[in-house]
Amino acid sequence: MQFMLLKLTPVRTFFVKLFFGKPEQFATKTMNQTETKKLIKKLEDAYVCCKDCGFEWGVYSVGCSSTWIGICQVCVKEKPVTETRDYGYFMTGMRKLKLSLKKS
Repeated sequence: MQFMLLKLTPVRTFFVKLFFGKPEQFATKTMNQTETKKLIKKLEDAYVCCKDCGFEWGVYSVGCSSTWIGICQVCVKEKPVTETRDYGYFMTGMRKLKLSLKKS
């Protein structure tokens, strides 16, 4: 299977930043085990999330989402939110966090 890489023109770069954000905004700090466990619990209990938290902790799995202004249950900020199912219920992020707990 071959993948075609698109050249990032200024217009494509604009839309990549618009939809996916800047990579530096997703830098995570080092967390101890207690903070990691609290974050895992928060991700498990979250029903709605913003786009930033969704892309940081999950994988966008649908083509179109309903959004509304609400409180993100991960970062606790008022933003446009959608259901966490659109980001695979954060399974990817939780697996990475649980793996980091096992390693430490």
